[in-house]
Amino acid sequence: MAIDPMLYEKLSGRKGDPRDRLGQVLADDAKAKQSRERARDRAYSGPRMTTAFKAKAAFGAAGALVLMVVLLGVRGCS
Repeated sequence: MAIDPMLYEKLSGRKGDPRDRLGQVLADDAKAKQSRERARDRAYSGPRMTTAFKAKAAFGAAGALVLMVVLLGVRGCS
């Protein structure tokens, strides 16, 4: 797909080669994506992830125990 330089200048108000601008935007997007991925990897690694996993497991186990008590209590009262 070709980009018409005259139409690009008319519609965007920018001068210069549109492929240069497109390349710069793609490079910036790739850099931002890489930065987000690095930040996400740091957030989900190490002690924080271990603590989050332990908390999730503890709340899941507590919820299961409460559910069993409720179901057995209802069955015992009937």
